[in-house]
Amino acid sequence: MDLDPSVLARLRLGDLAALELCYREFGPRVQRLCRRLVGRDQADDAAQEVFVKLHERAAQFSGKSRFSTWLYQVTLNHCLKRVERERRRDTLPLSDSTTCGWAEDDLRAVEDRDQVECWLRALAPDQRAVLVLRELEGLDYKEIADVLGLPVGTVMSRLFRARQKLIELERGSKSPAPRLGALRT
Repeated sequence: MDLDPSVLARLRLGDLAALELCYREFGPRVQRLCRRLVGRDQADDAAQEVFVKLHERAAQFSGKSRFSTWLYQVTLNHCLKRVERERRRDTLPLSDSTTCGWAEDDLRAVEDRDQVECWLRALAPDQRAVLVLRELEGLDYKEIADVLGLPVGTVMSRLFRARQKLIELERGSKSPAPRLGALRT
């Protein structure tokens, strides 16, 4: 599913109504990708910043790829830069989850999401990006290669290293291993 060409043409001209249509179409995916790359506590701000960039840079979209691929690139680059800035500040984001009044199953789901997000933050940014795009966003190797501007073989090797790192993290964890599916909400 991609952006309607007439909406894209209007978006390139700076039409705010077209931006709103784009947000309705792609907002949940951008929000989800931001949450997986920068964490829940920063995802709202990051997603809003992506759509501001989209509004400013829509005219730069060349049309050589699908619009959704280009939007993934914008989102990914923005989030990775944000993660790098956070790393340079040497701060850890605080979790925004709360347990007040939740059922035990709900608590376990939150704990699983928190654990998986913690493990994702432990990955190198290039590994995290490939893993999130493949396992959580469902992109195939070619799509990931297009988004990241990498050869398919590089995507595959980074994905392998990311999976190996997750296995190491899980083995070192005291809690049972949550699955990546814990983040699919």
